[in-house]
Amino acid sequence: MVYGYADNDNDKQLKNVDQMYYDCVSFSERKRPQLDVLKNVLQSGDTLVVRKLCQLGCSTRIVLQMLIKMLKREINIIAIDDEFDTSNPITRATLYVLRDVELHRFQQVRASTWKNAGAKPKEIDMQLWNAYYTLWKNKSITQKQWMVAMDIPYSTFYRRLKKCK
Repeated sequence: MVYGYADNDNDKQLKNVDQMYYDCVSFSERKRPQLDVLKNVLQSGDTLVVRKLCQLGCSTRIVLQMLIKMLKREINIIAIDDEFDTSNPITRATLYVLRDVELHRFQQVRASTWKNAGAKPKEIDMQLWNAYYTLWKNKSITQKQWMVAMDIPYSTFYRRLKKCK
């Protein structure tokens, strides 16, 4: 069976589809209730027709994950304006390569984030800190002037200040 999906008024009717599903959502919206229903209706051997691939999700990663899931379920996807058809073996192979590239990039970002999350706070000269603390208590300088003078980040400054009080 051939199903159509559209996420805006311009694509309510796609040609040569047996059944049409439609959501009225903006590009950035994650919730697409009719697309979720359609994903559950699709079976092996079915075809999903859309005007553009971007109608299937709000990010490249979401669209790519959906395409791979559909391929594994042996569901063909056609995006008319993108000239995209998963019945083509080259398109299928390209999708798997893109998935691997995206997975590798995601793992790199995650590793980098965790690496930086464990970074030690900047060392502070406590003599200088105490001198600025006294100036601040006497209202001779502001907290912002203090941070700038010591060249320390906002989070480090307030964490240290909390310990002083």
